Amino acid sequence: MARRVGIEIGPSHCRVVEVETGGGGWQRRSVVATTSRVRTFASIPYGTSNPVGLAAAVRPLVARRAFPRRAAVAVWGLRSSHQYLLLPPADAADLIDLGRREARRAAPTTVVDADPADGVLVGTLREVPGAGGQREVTYVTSAANDVRTKIQPLVDAGVQLDAVVTPAVALACVARLRAAAPDAVVAYVAVESDVTCLSVVRNGVILFGREIGWGYAGERQFDRDQFAAKLAAELRRSFAYVKQSFRADVRHVVVAGGVPEPRALTAPLMEAVGVDVEVLDSLEGLDVTALPQPADEFRNKVAELRMAWALAAEEPALNLLPREVRSKKATRQEQIRLAAGAAAGLLAAAVILLVVTLLAAAAERNAQAQRQQIARLEPQMRQLEQQRQQQLVTAARRAALDAFASQGPRLARVLEVLDRATPGDVVIKTLQVKPQGASWRLVLSGQSVADNPAQAQVSFNQFLRAAQTSPLLGMPIQPPVITVNSGEPGVEAVEARERATSSASEGTDVRGSATAEDIRLRAQAAGMPGPDYDAAYEAYRRQLAENQLAGDQRRRRPFEEHWNLHPVKPLDYYQWLEEERAYNRSIGRPETAPAGVPGKPAEPPKPRAVLAFSVEFEVRK
Repeated sequence: MARRVGIEIGPSHCRVVEVETGGGGWQRRSVVATTSRVRTFASIPYGTSNPVGLAAAVRPLVARRAFPRRAAVAVWGLRSSHQYLLLPPADAADLIDLGRREARRAAPTTVVDADPADGVLVGTLREVPGAGGQREVTYVTSAANDVRTKIQPLVDAGVQLDAVVTPAVALACVARLRAAAPDAVVAYVAVESDVTCLSVVRNGVILFGREIGWGYAGERQFDRDQFAAKLAAELRRSFAYVKQSFRADVRHVVVAGGVPEPRALTAPLMEAVGVDVEVLDSLEGLDVTALPQPADEFRNKVAELRMAWALAAEEPALNLLPREVRSKKATRQEQIRLAAGAAAGLLAAAVILLVVTLLAAAAERNAQAQRQQIARLEPQMRQLEQQRQQQLVTAARRAALDAFASQGPRLARVLEVLDRATPGDVVIKTLQVKPQGASWRLVLSGQSVADNPAQAQVSFNQFLRAAQTSPLLGMPIQPPVITVNSGEPGVEAVEARERATSSASEGTDVRGSATAEDIRLRAQAAGMPGPDYDAAYEAYRRQLAENQLAGDQRRRRPFEEHWNLHPVKPLDYYQWLEEERAYNRSIGRPETAPAGVPGKPAEPPKPRAVLAFSVEFEVRK
C-alpha cells in the first residue's frame, strides 16, 4: 500500500492530509467517483505570511515521520493565470508548447515571468466548425520565482515536493474525483478566512479560475447574510463572463473551505444566484470504515480538507514546480536507479556464473538438438520476417495516406492564401515545407521586380502584410532575408563586347574571312582587271553584311521570344540588350527597338531594381 500526502498552503493556514492508495503511486483517474482511505490529517495555523513559523511547525512532523516526505502542494497567492484554449490533438509536451504560444498570442500580458512555470490541463476532443477536432486544454502559468518563494518553508522543513498547483487546479482535481455528467459546467468555490477561490470546471478543464483577495473573516464580526450577498454578487459577475465567453451556463455550485457552518450559506446563495448549491462537508469519496483519529474532528473539518485530500488521492494533471527543481529531482532518482541497477547487475552476474558452471555439461549435450531445432525454425523465421516487413510497408503507406488526407487540405489552403497575397510584381520561385513537431515549417523565396528599389520594397511589403493577416500563416518566425540588386549591366560586360566587335568596325570579318586588302592582292596576282576586282569586292562586302545580320538575328531570337511571352524581363535580357546597343553604336548602326508581336504593347520600361527575399512561416497541423 502506497502512502501519499497532499498539502494546502494559504496566507494564514496549512492543511496536510495523508491518503493510502493501492498502487505504487498516485491514482490517475478520469471523471470517476472513487473512495480512498485517509490515514492522518493536520491543520497548522501558519501560512505563507509567516514562513518561519510554518517551517518550524512542519519540521517536527517530518522528523518523527508523521507522514511521508513526498507531497503535492496547492499554494494560494501565486501570480498566475488560467486560460482555456482549443488546440490541435497532440501529446502532452507539444500541447504545452502550443499552449504557451497561443497564450502569448492571445494575451501577452499574462506571461508573468521570462521563464514561467507552466503546464496544461488536458480535456476532451471537441468538434469546431471549420477546424475539425480540437483538444480542450487549460494553460496555467505562474512566475517561477514566486513559486520558489512560496514553497521554500516546506523545503526548509525537509518535504520533498513532487508537484505544485494553484487552488483553482486543486478544485479541478476535486471535480475529477466526483461523478459528473459530460459537459456539465460546475463552479467550485473554496472560502477561507482571508481569501476565496472560484474555479468553473467542465470535463476536467478550467473555463474560468480566479483568486479573490477577501474571505469570510474580513469584517470584525462575521455576518453570514452580508457575506453571502457579497459572494453571490461575485458569482453572478463570473457566471455572466463564462456565459458570454464560452456559451455555457453554470447550473451547479459546490462550496468547500474553512468557512464556519457552510450549510447555512446554501439557502441565501441559491436565492441570490438561482442555481443549486452543494457543500462538500459529507464523507463522499472517503472510506468511512477507517477514518483517522480523532474521527469527530475529522468529520467537522472534512470540508476544509477537501483540496489537500484531492491532491493526495489523485496525481495532479499539471505541475508548476520550477524546471531546475525537477531536474535535480530527476538526477537524484536517476542516481538511485543506477545504483540499484548496478547492484542488480552484480547479483545477476553471480547467479549467471553459477548457473553456467552447473549447466555447462547439459548445455553441451543439448547444443546439437538446439542447432537442429534452429535449422527447422529458420524458414519459419524468414517467412515471419517477410510478413513483418510487408506489414511495416502497409502501415507506412496507410500513415502517408492518412497524413495526406488530414494535412493536404490545410496545405492547399496555404497555397490559396499565397496565390491571393502575391501581387503581380512579386514572383515566388521556391516553396519548401518541412515537418516540425505539431506544425509545418514553410520557407518561401522569390523576387520583387520594379522600376526602383522603393517600388520593389512596397510590393514585397504588400505581399508580407497579406500573408500575415491570414490565420493560417501569421507572423514570420524570423525576420525576412532581403537582397536588393539594381539590375544595371556591368561596365566590364559592355567593354568586353566592344572589344570583341572592334575588329568589325575596322572592316575585318569577325568570322575569320579575308580582308579587303587580301582580296586586292589576290586579284592583282591573278591579273584581274579593275572592274572585275571591284565587282568581286562588292560581292564580298554584301556577303559579309548578310552573314553578320544573320548572326545577329540568331543571337537575338531567344531573347525576343522570351520578351514576347513574358511581360517581366529577366536581368539577362536587359544585359544582352545593353550590350547589343553598345555594339550597334560602335559600328555606327542606328538603334531600333525589337520587333513586337502584333496585338502586344511596346517594350515596357526596364526595371531598375530586383529585390530577392526569403521568409519563413510556421503552419499548424
